[in-house]
Amino acid sequence: MPPAQASTSAAPFGIGQRQCIGKEFALMEGQLILARLLQR
Repeated sequence: MPPAQASTSAAPFGIGQRQCIGKEFALMEGQLILARLLQR
Protein backbone atom coordinates (compact mmCIF):
# COMPACT_ATOMS: atom_id res chain seq x y z
CA MET A 1 0.00 0.00 0.00
CA PRO A 2 1.27 3.52 -0.79
CA PRO A 3 1.89 5.84 2.17
CA ALA A 4 -0.88 8.26 3.14
CA GLN A 5 -0.59 11.76 1.67
CA ALA A 6 -1.68 15.06 3.11
CA SER A 7 -4.98 16.38 1.78
CA THR A 8 -3.20 19.49 0.44
CA SER A 9 -0.51 17.59 -1.46
CA ALA A 10 -2.42 18.03 -4.74
CA ALA A 11 -2.80 21.80 -4.35
CA PRO A 12 0.01 23.38 -6.43
CA PHE A 13 0.06 26.69 -4.53
CA GLY A 14 -0.97 25.58 -1.06
CA ILE A 15 -3.98 26.52 1.01
CA GLY A 16 -4.53 29.11 3.71
CA GLN A 17 -2.13 31.72 4.99
CA ARG A 18 1.00 30.04 3.64
CA GLN A 19 0.20 30.27 -0.05
CA CYS A 20 2.92 30.45 -2.64
CA ILE A 21 4.02 34.05 -3.21
CA GLY A 22 4.24 33.41 -6.96
CA LYS A 23 0.60 32.38 -7.33
CA GLU A 24 -0.60 35.67 -8.84
CA PHE A 25 2.44 35.84 -11.13
CA ALA A 26 1.93 32.28 -12.34
CA LEU A 27 -1.75 32.88 -13.07
CA MET A 28 -0.93 36.09 -14.96
CA GLU A 29 1.76 34.29 -17.00
CA GLY A 30 -0.75 31.59 -17.92
CA GLN A 31 -3.22 34.19 -19.16
CA LEU A 32 -0.54 35.95 -21.23
CA ILE A 33 0.59 32.70 -22.84
CA LEU A 34 -3.00 31.73 -23.63
CA ALA A 35 -3.67 35.16 -25.15
CA ARG A 36 -0.59 34.91 -27.37
CA LEU A 37 -1.56 31.43 -28.53
CA LEU A 38 -5.09 32.56 -29.38
CA GLN A 39 -3.78 35.54 -31.38
CA ARG A 40 -1.97 33.22 -33.78
